[in-house]
Amino acid sequence: MSKAAVSFTGNLDESQFNRVQMALLPIWMRWYVFVPSCVICFVQLGAGWENVFQKPLSAMPDILISLSVLAVCAVIIKLGRRRAWKNYRQLHGSVSGQLGTNGLEWKTEATTTSLPWAKTTGHRVSRDLALLYYAPRCAFFLPREFFANEQDWLLLQQLLVEYSKPV
Repeated sequence: MSKAAVSFTGNLDESQFNRVQMALLPIWMRWYVFVPSCVICFVQLGAGWENVFQKPLSAMPDILISLSVLAVCAVIIKLGRRRAWKNYRQLHGSVSGQLGTNGLEWKTEATTTSLPWAKTTGHRVSRDLALLYYAPRCAFFLPREFFANEQDWLLLQQLLVEYSKPV
């Protein structure tokens, strides 16, 4: 068992906040699932697949409607994220803390939180972001930029694997 702790510090900005928001989305809401589903649905409801295979251009209105709906959704998502970023004032500014055998200690300019390992529900690590979940779609986020070096980033991953389960 690891006895080490890893410290982190950084400033959360809007682009990192947007990355976290994307990572917290369920799989069915991600663009690579939603876009094809939307196109398939509109083609089926409009021209129908049998007609599309016989006359491919008959699907053009359905595809244009799909693209219009997707463009509107993209604008709504972008505006919603910008609004959420402005409303989460506690996240603006400096974030620091450490992850160790007792769990996570998280400090911002406005809050201090401790999350013991027993209260976590799992973790997810991507190339540049680690999420430590405490409820469905609710997680503490640790961007790669918050860690001083690669060794600290690898130690974080080791601690997550050791004390938490992947989701």
